[in-house]
Amino acid sequence: MEKKLQNWFTAKKESNRTSSILKNVSQKYHIDANQIFPKYFKDQLITFQLSTTEKIGAINLSNGEKVDQLLLDLSTDYGDGIKLLKEDDLLYVYFGEPFKKFKRPYYIIIDNYMVFANNASTIQSFLNNYKNNRLFINKESYANSVNQLQILPVLVSLLTLIIPLTYFLKIYTYHTLNTSHRKKG
Repeated sequence: MEKKLQNWFTAKKESNRTSSILKNVSQKYHIDANQIFPKYFKDQLITFQLSTTEKIGAINLSNGEKVDQLLLDLSTDYGDGIKLLKEDDLLYVYFGEPFKKFKRPYYIIIDNYMVFANNASTIQSFLNNYKNNRLFINKESYANSVNQLQILPVLVSLLTLIIPLTYFLKIYTYHTLNTSHRKKG
């Protein structure tokens, strides 16, 4: 993933900017940020927008406690486990475009997940819901959505067959009409 992301930054002419961000972190805090996110990022990440229009994201970590320790110098403590990254665009450097909107996010590390948002109140709300077990997975609407997603592969397979067929029929019809039109003319 890192190589593809670097190629993407190069194509967007942002590789100098991202290198500069990492160099600044190294000089300012004497921390090699490459020993944090690439090393402890596990395998999942997500960003989405809440109904309040606030954006929230999360990354799965292999060792959340270690990442929390390594980020101590790069963070300011906000309270109740919530912290603020001191440097801009650090998540963007490691995870690309979906994380660009999290310029200098508030975050919390909980159960090997780093959850972040642009406002501390969003993280506080998440934390309250988490502590009180008010999670999506416990809602009926979530269960209904998951059940509907099981139908999705069947629909994709059908669409994969239908779309090319429709395209073929349009070309065939166009060709047939033009051919018969020329014969009459």
